[in-house]
Amino acid sequence: MAFKCPYCDNWYRDKNILKSHLMLYQFYPCLTCADEFHTINSLENHCDNAIHRPPPLAPESLNEKLQLYLEEAYYMEKVVVTRTDRRKSRVLVLNLLNKIMADVTKQQYGEIYSATIQPAGSTSTQTKIVKADEFDFNIVLKQKFHSFKHHGKTVSYDLAKHAFQPLDKHIGMVKVWNDIDNDGIDIPNGYCTPEHSNIAAHNLTRLSHNKELIPRWVQQDLYKKILNALNGRKDIQLKCVPTGPAITMIITHLNHCSNEKHDISIDLSASIETNIPVGIYGWPRPETRKVLSTEQIENIKKAGIILVPKHERFWYISFSKAVTSLMQFIDGADECRRICHKILKRDFMTWQSQSDHGLKGISTYLFKHHLFWMNEDKQHLGKDYWAKRNIGECYIDMLQSLEKQCQDKFLPNYFNTKENILAKKTDSVLKELANCCRERRLKLLHIKMA
Repeated sequence: MAFKCPYCDNWYRDKNILKSHLMLYQFYPCLTCADEFHTINSLENHCDNAIHRPPPLAPESLNEKLQLYLEEAYYMEKVVVTRTDRRKSRVLVLNLLNKIMADVTKQQYGEIYSATIQPAGSTSTQTKIVKADEFDFNIVLKQKFHSFKHHGKTVSYDLAKHAFQPLDKHIGMVKVWNDIDNDGIDIPNGYCTPEHSNIAAHNLTRLSHNKELIPRWVQQDLYKKILNALNGRKDIQLKCVPTGPAITMIITHLNHCSNEKHDISIDLSASIETNIPVGIYGWPRPETRKVLSTEQIENIKKAGIILVPKHERFWYISFSKAVTSLMQFIDGADECRRICHKILKRDFMTWQSQSDHGLKGISTYLFKHHLFWMNEDKQHLGKDYWAKRNIGECYIDMLQSLEKQCQDKFLPNYFNTKENILAKKTDSVLKELANCCRERRLKLLHIKMA
């Protein structure tokens, strides 16, 4: 005889195994602070002692329970950044960066960089969670490029021998083959090389090879100039992380009210504004037009494409501005896409802290693309699918969908379907992330109120 769990689709041969399953996943949430308890008595004692909202009479549906928990408790207490915290941290960061960039632009050849910094990542999409302690900014090169070599073209240089060397180690151009015997290296999908004219200024040509601007050299140049601008400050650490497009700055900040120190992380990336169309890889698709209006699509196209130094030899074609534009209006009135996305980011933070290796190599960037695809996949369910009253169903579906994509190791870039965002992620890390999604989904299915 088999026994079915009353909350999920699992079956068990033995009642005791089912009981163990229920003890593992069932929980009673506090609707004030979102803390979780294994028994109703523990929850009631907590509410009495902390003067928190007592558990309600059990709502009839799972969606009602999850809306109370996810939207009114977990989101408000565990996810949302307070306006005061966000404002104070942002003012601190902007004041510092404005001083640094004012110095950078005055250094020798520093005039190629704009002193004005542009917000990126969750800074631009306003999807920060918990604390305003991580910021992303682009530092735009003033030079305008109108000629680009794309996928299928070749370049006649290589930096492979120096791959992933820290930025404080100078890398000069080394040709690893004879140009006569070899035409060069193919530019991979999703990358390009910007070309300048023969009469470009020396401050640009010094970072170029055959009129092609080298991302590694730009990143290295910017790193050195920022380091000079910091002038040995002990409260700021500049990280040499060459595996991504950003230079990471860690500020140790003293909170004068609490007299506690905490770190603020700032990712700075050199970037090039381009005239490359957002639709270079065939976006929008017919399915896209079913979920986005013509006006929304035009706004995304106007956002444009920038290039960032994600690779040492080639510039990555970044859709970050298009992503920002889409995230800003992805929700209509009383809809929950952004809330689900931020809850997933918060859960991911918990999973990172519990992981032996911190789920290395996974960033919340892929969660945005996952959300965009899910938005298209669920359009046949109608406009009400994303209503806030259905947040429980939406978030459980989101976890299940992400679990499958991690298992399949396949998540296309929403704007470039030939790029698989998960292709280079470690199998063991993806397996762990899939398991985290599964465990969280099962737990939510077993939520109890009374």
